[in-house]
Amino acid sequence: MALVGNYDASTFVDGNYATYPPLPAGATLYQPTMHWLVVGAGVVQGHAVGVGDSLFASAGHLYGDETYGDLVYGADTTGNWTIEEVRFLPWNPSLPGPTPLYPNAGCPFTRPDLLGGDWAPGWRIVIEAYYNDLRGSRIYGLGNYGDDVFGDTANVGEPAWVDMTQPSFTVTCGDGTRDGGQTVPVSEVVIDLVDQTGEWFEYADPWFWYQPTQGSPIRVGFIDPQWGYHAVVVGELERVEDVHDGEKPRTVTIRAFGRIMDLTVDVIGVQRPAEMASTRFMALASMAGFDWGAGGLVFPGDAPLHADKASHDIVVRTELDRTVQSCGWFLDQDRYGALRVRYWPHEGIGPTLHVVDCFDGGDDDTVRLSPSIVFVDDQSRLLNYTIVTNDDSPKLTEVRGEDPASIGRFGRRGRTLGYPKTGLAFADIAFTAGWVDRIVNRWGAITRHIEDVTADTAVDHGWLAVLADLDTGRPIDVERRGLHHRLFFDTPLEAT
Repeated sequence: MALVGNYDASTFVDGNYATYPPLPAGATLYQPTMHWLVVGAGVVQGHAVGVGDSLFASAGHLYGDETYGDLVYGADTTGNWTIEEVRFLPWNPSLPGPTPLYPNAGCPFTRPDLLGGDWAPGWRIVIEAYYNDLRGSRIYGLGNYGDDVFGDTANVGEPAWVDMTQPSFTVTCGDGTRDGGQTVPVSEVVIDLVDQTGEWFEYADPWFWYQPTQGSPIRVGFIDPQWGYHAVVVGELERVEDVHDGEKPRTVTIRAFGRIMDLTVDVIGVQRPAEMASTRFMALASMAGFDWGAGGLVFPGDAPLHADKASHDIVVRTELDRTVQSCGWFLDQDRYGALRVRYWPHEGIGPTLHVVDCFDGGDDDTVRLSPSIVFVDDQSRLLNYTIVTNDDSPKLTEVRGEDPASIGRFGRRGRTLGYPKTGLAFADIAFTAGWVDRIVNRWGAITRHIEDVTADTAVDHGWLAVLADLDTGRPIDVERRGLHHRLFFDTPLEAT
């Protein structure tokens, strides 16, 4: 992906090339995956675009788009577009967008159970890509002259979500960290599918023109029995691996990442004044040219920060993490790729998920059965004694926290997260003390925490409704029933 910069769409005038989204320095031609973040609403080549949308460079006018003689058409769709040829297409995945095509989108979670019925009727999983799916319309260069009819005006290259779910596929989604660390990596989705004939991924012309490629948006979601759509993860295609050894069916692996990766931007000579953390956060995001979903961003609180002592060069993502960590928050993104700031360590939000290792009769549908629950005794993750200081040298402000019961059992353990010196820019001692208390309460007894809970929809199809909207920070109770003695644990969910 190549984020070129910001663009004010209100200035766009079709045919006036001086108003078009500018090329990056040194470039003379537009390329696939070049895109601009829209900071001013407007209309671009017939498409209404709003603030926060992305505007993608796309192929020149296709045959059938315009009246004969109007503009330029039949451009090379693989790239190197002149300003006369290029088109611009908007995309905004922070909005749910059109739901999948009912009722047969995706692949059903349906198979006969032991009694001959369906074990999960009505549930479906859908894998989609957002691109110009022109297979239903013949385009210039697709056929030989005189073959059938081409240049169909019924489909002129409008992007849309296209169902690409295959009977043979594997989907792996990642969001969060197993140890609940403050710096949460970008959401990721990896999809393996069998594409023996190149129906979905082929890099030869003209098939390349109307298939997803690097930069194409990808999303995975569920359809529930009431036809409700649940987006699980949204990202942009970053990597395609084509494995075909001639003996086995051709396997294609596609890897997509959420948009938060665009925050890794260098900015030179930054010196922020004393200000509230929310103010600094929004200013830093603007420096990166990234305010995706920032209009709906809600901070869990606020706290004053010290001023920078001198001008310095920064990496925006690093400085954003430093800003939120100074308040006891962490930065991640929601399932649509919008920025999100929450308390760290996780605080439980939403209804508690109750998980057991064995149904022992009389259970209602509020509990979920897991065939595998991993209990840990990893004392290297213990943190029962903390010292946090600000960076207002030489007069340091210090806040301490400890868990006496944990210290009595294990001794003082305070090295795991880099304490006692962090160099965080706290200015509010009371706010800092609340964060220290959360840390000690969360990690003072790490040996009684659950590391992994396996959700198996074949064992308990009730998991489908949970997985459809599952997120980190969900409260979870784990109860061990299978043996004579019962154990009961509760903790926020750290990884999904």
